[in-house]
Amino acid sequence: ARIMTCADIFSALAEDRPYRKGLPKERTLAVLDENAERGFISKPLVALIRENYEEINEERETQARKSGNRYYKMNLEG
Repeated sequence: ARIMTCADIFSALAEDRPYRKGLPKERTLAVLDENAERGFISKPLVALIRENYEEINEERETQARKSGNRYYKMNLEG
């Protein structure tokens, strides 16, 4: 559950939403750090995100593109 919580918050901060652009790396990490300091999320998991930010964010972008393509294709066929 702690991993999913951190992943969900990371995605919500970093990805573009209809109502706003995704936050830049430093702001995303600052929000995660703030939440970890308050005890809301796991400090060790936030440290792992910090250490592997580029790889994690690249995978998030790849999966978001794939999902978008599947959604678009489904709407064309349906």
